[in-house]
Amino acid sequence: MRGLWNNVAVRKHIILFIMAVVVMSGLVTNGKKVSACDFGSNIIKPHTDSNVFVGKALEIRGDKNGKDVFFEVYKVEQGTVKALAKVWTPPAGSSCGGFDFKVGEMYYVITIDTPIFPSKKVVMINTARPLLAEEKSEKEQIEGQSLLENFLKRTDVSVSINGEDLVMNRPYDYFYSNKDNRVMVPLNEAFVSRFGIEVTPINEDDDSVTLNYMGKAYTYQIGHNTVRIDENDFNIMDTVIQRFDGITFIPARQVADMIGAQLTWDNKLKKICFSF
Repeated sequence: MRGLWNNVAVRKHIILFIMAVVVMSGLVTNGKKVSACDFGSNIIKPHTDSNVFVGKALEIRGDKNGKDVFFEVYKVEQGTVKALAKVWTPPAGSSCGGFDFKVGEMYYVITIDTPIFPSKKVVMINTARPLLAEEKSEKEQIEGQSLLENFLKRTDVSVSINGEDLVMNRPYDYFYSNKDNRVMVPLNEAFVSRFGIEVTPINEDDDSVTLNYMGKAYTYQIGHNTVRIDENDFNIMDTVIQRFDGITFIPARQVADMIGAQLTWDNKLKKICFSF
């Protein structure tokens, strides 16, 4: 063994191996500091690309895999946060150790990622803690108030298809009643495929999305109340197409009319029913 150590080439490789192990250990330690699993009462120093804000938890949607938390933002210390922010956290009590947010409580939050609501990218929480009583302050005027107003006006509803209550798989797929009292449903494959409808990816150039059914193409544009059928025919809707966090929503009535379904509303259960 001593002979091996006296060999300069072997000794050099041993030293390099030890240095590599030390460096990798440091990376793991430092990595934990910026992990979505690193929660607790001690706030770490945010990175330059972090979002840092104070906000009230408005709504929590999730399942066993994690939670989407919607915040009404009161103060932005760093980043591009608007009046309504959505972040993701692992489930509390999991091996990852997610943060157990409570609706209505105020929090100080640091995220890992810069992009924030509305965004297709999941924005993960780096760390968070409840806001201390002495830290509470007046809400500041923050850009994006319309996002917050539209969110607060939503009333969640349920949907059934031919008598079967529909449950969506992902926490950010849901049904709601908008400010015009129209039930809105998500334009994703999990929902529209139940009716034999195909949906194409959104056209980022003009914010349009096209549905294909029985040889006809129905094109909608986010923020507008018109639908183009094939190339020449246009119809007017009584509300507009909306988009939240990368998910496009369409009036349930449009889906029913497209496939020739009967649409009824159960006011007691706040449920809309498709029958065909």
